[in-house]
Amino acid sequence: MANKPTLLDLIWGLPQHIVAGFLFLALCIGKKIDSIERLDNGVCVIRIRSFHGGVSLGWFVFVGVMAMPEVIMHESGHSCQSMTLGPLYLIIIGLPSFLFATIATIQGQAARRWYYRMYTEAWADKLGGVTRGIYL
Repeated sequence: MANKPTLLDLIWGLPQHIVAGFLFLALCIGKKIDSIERLDNGVCVIRIRSFHGGVSLGWFVFVGVMAMPEVIMHESGHSCQSMTLGPLYLIIIGLPSFLFATIATIQGQAARRWYYRMYTEAWADKLGGVTRGIYL
């Protein structure tokens, strides 16, 4: 996302913004939010206590408190996908990404190699400016 989000972006990505709103509300009620910051591109990064990994829903990126910059960059790439695909994002990127992450978690460290090569993740890396090392 080169520019800051607009009202049209909010409407275009409405399904994921609605899900993000409910997730944010649940995290507030559970007092799980550690901090909130806004990136230069307008994406809102919400750091969550006792959470590892990341989830991107429209303009909103949910990451663990100790998330490395590369995780935020990668999730910001998913935000770019969201703004490109609009209402199709959850079907084309969100669901497959969630399924791949679940399988990779079950398979363990060895799954990192194929996980970040999946179209959803490789595209997010490219859009977010993440370069994976030779270990992948």
